[in-house]
Amino acid sequence: MYIEQAYKGKYDWWRYLFTFIIFFFTQYFTLVIPVKIYARLQGISEELVTEFFNTLNPEKMGLSLNEGLIFLLLPMSATFFTLSLSMRYIHELPWRTIFTSFKSFRWKNFFTGLLMWTVVLLSIELINYLINPGIYEFTYHPKQFFPLLFIALVLVPFQAGAEELLCRGNLLQAFGLLSRSRFLALIITAAIFGFMHFSNPEVDSFGFWKSMSYYIGFGLFMGILTIMDGGLELPIAVHTANNLHGIVLVSYNGSVLNTDALFRLSEYNLSAMIVAFFFSTLLFLIVSKRLFRWKSFDALFKKVQAPNSN
Repeated sequence: MYIEQAYKGKYDWWRYLFTFIIFFFTQYFTLVIPVKIYARLQGISEELVTEFFNTLNPEKMGLSLNEGLIFLLLPMSATFFTLSLSMRYIHELPWRTIFTSFKSFRWKNFFTGLLMWTVVLLSIELINYLINPGIYEFTYHPKQFFPLLFIALVLVPFQAGAEELLCRGNLLQAFGLLSRSRFLALIITAAIFGFMHFSNPEVDSFGFWKSMSYYIGFGLFMGILTIMDGGLELPIAVHTANNLHGIVLVSYNGSVLNTDALFRLSEYNLSAMIVAFFFSTLLFLIVSKRLFRWKSFDALFKKVQAPNSN
């Protein structure tokens, strides 16, 4: 299984700590420093820079939504490479075992998962439109949309991949080996994933508990996919589809992914979306179990065992 792949490399506690430190330094050097350099070149005050970091609203610094999106996606996209290198050379894991417990990265699973979750999201959006057509505004502007599409297609897979490498890769393995419990590692990393999004504007817009229930729920979903499918192919695919949907197709004021998407919502009912998300994940897991020939979901509760252990 995927968590046990960590035994094929070095798993001293300080290696995980060092990798986590590299993660934060990458974030700092690819977000804070570029923003401050840009602000200084443009004569933007420190107050506006601070407001940008507090709200993640690019318009606070006079940036277009596309320019702001680049600043927001670039740190995690860069982190994808630093995390991969850390797991390869600090943990001394073979390249293959960083992403999967199988012989090679399963592109078939990746693209199948990408397509399946895209269909799920489009179905939810269609139902929402049929119920509330008045909240949708068609906001297609070619000059903004096509650069947005290019930015999203290039950066989002790396951004989503970085979050999965950190939470469902490095940290899931770390807490799995530490606790010897897949279920406990799943819960801990889902909570970490949720609190990683604590500064997102949605928390202010919809409230702490409602927002965290979605983010932690999404983290649980990604963790279950990782454990059941034995790799990061499905989590990266689903995460990519999820973010592309929120960036390219439908956006709304108050979203961290506030973009010049095809449609803009005048209202966003997070409670209804959480209910839809819950039932969609159940359906996705049921279909995936049959499609990818998973064994019993009891696998989520099995102990993490070192090779040759009884």
